[in-house]
Amino acid sequence: MHKSVGVFVREATGLVKTLSLKDVFMFNVFFTSFFLALVFVYEDAILEGAGVNLVPGLLLSTLIIALQVMTYATLSVAMPRSGGDYVWVSRILSPSLGFIVSWSWVVWLAFWIGFGANTLATIGLSSILATLGLATSNQALVSASQIVSTQTSALVIGSVVIALFATLVITGMRAYVKVQLAAFILGVVGTIIGFGYLSAISHSTYVSVFNKVMAPYTSNSNTYDFIISQATKNGWTPPTTTISLIGMLSVLPSAFIAIPWVQGSAFIGSEIRNVKRSQIFGMLLALLFVGGVTAAIAFVLVQKVGLNFLSAFSYLEYTNSSAISSVPLLPFVNSISFVVLTNPVLNVLAGVGFVLLGWMYIAQNMINDSRIIFAWSFDRLLPERFASVSERFHTPVLATILVSVLGWVFLVLITFEPALSVVSSMFAFNFVMFIVGSAALLFPFIKKQLFESSPVSWKLGKLPVLSLFGLGTILLNAWAAYNYLVNPVYGVNTPISEELVVAVIITGIVAYAFAKLYAKRKGIDTSSVFKEIPPD
Repeated sequence: MHKSVGVFVREATGLVKTLSLKDVFMFNVFFTSFFLALVFVYEDAILEGAGVNLVPGLLLSTLIIALQVMTYATLSVAMPRSGGDYVWVSRILSPSLGFIVSWSWVVWLAFWIGFGANTLATIGLSSILATLGLATSNQALVSASQIVSTQTSALVIGSVVIALFATLVITGMRAYVKVQLAAFILGVVGTIIGFGYLSAISHSTYVSVFNKVMAPYTSNSNTYDFIISQATKNGWTPPTTTISLIGMLSVLPSAFIAIPWVQGSAFIGSEIRNVKRSQIFGMLLALLFVGGVTAAIAFVLVQKVGLNFLSAFSYLEYTNSSAISSVPLLPFVNSISFVVLTNPVLNVLAGVGFVLLGWMYIAQNMINDSRIIFAWSFDRLLPERFASVSERFHTPVLATILVSVLGWVFLVLITFEPALSVVSSMFAFNFVMFIVGSAALLFPFIKKQLFESSPVSWKLGKLPVLSLFGLGTILLNAWAAYNYLVNPVYGVNTPISEELVVAVIITGIVAYAFAKLYAKRKGIDTSSVFKEIPPD
């Protein structure tokens, strides 16, 4: 496949190769919405009854998920272009599938921009104020945590957050990687402070401090045992104490919320230096970091907070929160961990670190969505102005503004329509991974010449390694999707989630039809576009 004059908008993207291996590693860690996702990873796994399988299950999940990560890493080396799986799928399988897959990414990443902007106030800032107030016996801070959780506060704070991130993304990757590095360092320092302190104290110390902090609000000298007893009255039973393969595999659907998404740099291939080394090691190192830290924190929680307490607290929050209405915090990983950190400076540092590692992903979503829209326009499926790149910043400014506005619309919808705050897009991503896995499986056979000439034409005997990665991706997502379908604990099989996933796919089909019609009216033969790889 060679470039052909006039097929694409221009002969070069205008994007600049800025990111190093270090930058790619951090980009991928942040793209997982790491600590925000952990709020749900632990709670879902514990509710599912993982019990003592939690830590080994997270480690096993990380190992299995490497198949999907390597699928993205390998394809991003074979075709290192902006737009990621849109480019691969449209060239390997079909343009329509490529567009529908990327449409799902654009819509859902924009949704999570809005969700992140909302929860930065309702979970992030609120939990910082609440845990600090509880740990230091400062009622004013506890009250402030409730104020920032209101709809008005969430909308105002979320709007400012989107505007700030949009400005950062527009000003270019050179500025972005500097902010990313600072956020990563502060995030890691905060994590070490918060969870390092928790790991250093004994279980009995945790229980004692927790009870002391809770007593003024629950009027109970032993709130820790009170929560467990209330759960028992409401039908809770202690989690399993037996380690088994099935028990460990039951953790995978929960781990899937955070760990697999270290593949975000696939969408910015045209902006990465030394792409083979940076993409493969950038994704794998991020996988080891996210999977390892997730398992390590889980180990500390089990040892210091207590598995039965975690299970009972999560059970009540899920089934009958009114039974513990006097308890002034939720069983979020940061809240239950940092509430015993009574030093105010260390408590704030831990909370800020948690927020930085949990919400920086908003920037990654903006970057990746804008590059997908850029790629559509570069292929002439959208007006050419969406492929325009700032000569000063080397970013697709209009595409970034469009994504930011769409994210803000979702912020408004999520803020004022509570049902949207519990929507899950996991089925949508399972669908995308099925398609991408199929593309990886078939690539060495459908595009044999391109595959053989790529830097990743590895084989195990006669079998292409990429095909094995693709098959593993398909099976991994089949297992996750099955569990989401049959188990309501994950919140994935709710009517609103299923309806929105289907609606996004249908609108993607319609949007592609309109894009084809637009190109046809412009006299553009898109069939020739998809026979070639876009320029770098």
